[in-house]
Amino acid sequence: MSYKNHDHLINKIKKTGVSKTIVDAMDNLDRKDFLTKNKELAYLDRAVNSALNSQPTLVAKMIEYLDLDSINVVLELGTGSAYNAAIISQIVEYGHLTTVERIRDLYFRAQKLLEDHYNVRVVYGDATKLILPHKFDRIIITPEFNNRSVVDTLIKNNAATFCICVFQHNGALIRLTKVFDDILEEELILVKK
Repeated sequence: MSYKNHDHLINKIKKTGVSKTIVDAMDNLDRKDFLTKNKELAYLDRAVNSALNSQPTLVAKMIEYLDLDSINVVLELGTGSAYNAAIISQIVEYGHLTTVERIRDLYFRAQKLLEDHYNVRVVYGDATKLILPHKFDRIIITPEFNNRSVVDTLIKNNAATFCICVFQHNGALIRLTKVFDDILEEELILVKK
């Protein structure tokens, strides 16, 4: 039995107050297509399959806080189900998204799911150890890192002169805005577990 439906989920996302661009990008996708199991839970506002597919309203908020436009160059750490990447790739239609996944099966699945997204590169590896060949003006970290120094190192190694980074830490959604060597940190919202 399926719970709710796609329209119900999109209406819930609209109520979060995120931009029409994000709502439209999420409306263009069926979350069910990104789930390998528990597809009947696709339209609930909750993480599914051990958080490989994050809570949709949280996904929407994280993307909103990135302040994306069509030309951004985005780094996503933790491809998971590829749902976030598919959403972001629509928003940065003239930009580029590099998404990094450390679990081999998820990496291959994401490559297949995102093969028609011309502006997405899926990379296999441990993002905490990668130094990519160019810098990014937006970074989104989907898994929660308990070790803040890992996030700081990722920013140092991969952020452009101006960069916005959104991630979860200690039960809160955090945004870092980097301008040259200065970093402004904001705690945005608490995240439900």
